[in-house]
Amino acid sequence: MTTLLCTVKFSAVVNVIVEVYLMQEYEDLKVLVAEIESDISKAEGGNKAAGTRVRKQMQKVKQAAQTVRNRVLELRSAQ
Repeated sequence: MTTLLCTVKFSAVVNVIVEVYLMQEYEDLKVLVAEIESDISKAEGGNKAAGTRVRKQMQKVKQAAQTVRNRVLELRSAQ
């Protein structure tokens, strides 16, 4: 009985930790997207350097989105 109780408590703690990481990583993703807004406007105007910065930043957005996706899967599998 105590083993089951410990397992349930451990699982709950793991869920909380994963949710905290998920929220932080999601906030990081939103910050990355917000940071490129001005460069996107400049790139639309024909600024090639801004276009390069946007492409570089979008790689970071892609990686951050993948991290959020993985955390969601961890959360789902931990339940």
